[in-house]
Amino acid sequence: MIKQLESEIIYSDWKLVILLQKFVIPTNKTISRLIIDGNVHPILILPIIVDNKIILQKQYRYAANKWLWEVPGGLREDNETSLEGAKRELCEETGYMSDNFIKLGEQLWFDPALERISCDAYVALDCYKGNQVNRDFDEFVSSVQLFSSDEIFTMVDDGSIVDFKTLATILLGRKYIEKYSYKRSF
Repeated sequence: MIKQLESEIIYSDWKLVILLQKFVIPTNKTISRLIIDGNVHPILILPIIVDNKIILQKQYRYAANKWLWEVPGGLREDNETSLEGAKRELCEETGYMSDNFIKLGEQLWFDPALERISCDAYVALDCYKGNQVNRDFDEFVSSVQLFSSDEIFTMVDDGSIVDFKTLATILLGRKYIEKYSYKRSF
């Protein structure tokens, strides 16, 4: 058995906390691990518009210090359900809306070796242009583009998409991407 012992807050800012957490492992030794925790509820959306194009955005990521192709997403507000947050984030980040959201997964862990943060992922089908984009003050998106399923899978294969959460969302939504490609080809 592994037993969790006390934690010490090392750093706290915004909604994130870094803990020094102690555990007793099966060899009866006590070990310490740094763990990122927080009151955040990330949501990811794989948006597919009516003519079977997938929406991706190229967003600047501070930790990577580069622009990355990503599915839209963000943090659920405290008063929102996961689905409500997905609808809001899709519209805020891309200007698109959908009335057909399907949950691809819930409590998907980003990096459970280091973080106590998990997310929910959705596919949004039959997306259409909606309201004007309304991003957070510190979000910078250079491009919102539509890609065919072939282009998306080529970007995955050639390393153009390197964001892990986007790769996972595409993998989880693959059956919808493929189903839509087949359905729309007639």
